[in-house]
Amino acid sequence: MTDGLDMQKFEVHENGKTECVGTIAMITRDKIAAPTAISLMMTDTTYLQPGQYVKKFIIVGNVLTFQRNSCINEMEGDWIVFIDSDMAWQPEAIRVLVETQAKFDLDIVGGLCFQRGEPYQPTLYREAPHGEHGYTFIERWDPDAAVEVDATGMAFCLIHKRVFDRILRANTDEGFPDFEERQKMRPAPFFRWEEEYGEDFLFCREAKTAGNRIFVDTSVKIAHVGEQAITEATFLREIAFRDPDASSFRAAVLAEIDEKILTRDEALERLGWKA
Repeated sequence: MTDGLDMQKFEVHENGKTECVGTIAMITRDKIAAPTAISLMMTDTTYLQPGQYVKKFIIVGNVLTFQRNSCINEMEGDWIVFIDSDMAWQPEAIRVLVETQAKFDLDIVGGLCFQRGEPYQPTLYREAPHGEHGYTFIERWDPDAAVEVDATGMAFCLIHKRVFDRILRANTDEGFPDFEERQKMRPAPFFRWEEEYGEDFLFCREAKTAGNRIFVDTSVKIAHVGEQAITEATFLREIAFRDPDASSFRAAVLAEIDEKILTRDEALERLGWKA
């Protein structure tokens, strides 16, 4: 049990390893999708040096914000990767995120995920400074690049520990405690629901306000498992068959952040279909 809350933690121990470089934390309500379990088993760990390991655990519970905050309390190493229990990924995905973070010294970097329901939007969000629509997803992005955004989801996302330190210092003037100190404390409320903002958008907003930058590595393409696996191709098919009125509305929303819609012909070209 964790801090008196109705949660359970299941941890994988690495015998004979001495240096923890980071943490992989999975959150679930009651089960893990079969493709997710397979992805976990097949994950590439060749980025680790001899003696190094990654702390891995699953927290089962009913309150997402409590689970995320408990994961942060339990993290060891320089970073934490959040993974939702209905994601599927290629074996190299976590390794690429870790290498991208290290190469560019990024604060937050996520994989390219897509919403499970229509319009299957990508987790690449920008905020209109003066528009009425708040955060909106972009439809055009550079492939195989670290794309800077204002917010992304937490379904497959690496966060460096300095992000938590900066948020705490901005709000309390105290830094992020080390692991031993955190074990004696209730988790800090890094994730919470507030008004119209979900836990991921609010976290990203506070992270940016504290001086952090947020990126999505568009080479790390993650599938969202449901009745079908939601991938980039699912999103492109949605664009290809989008109603003209919906395209006009999206064009107006994207204009607020100086972005343009992806056209039907462009979507078809990316899919490899003939217009």
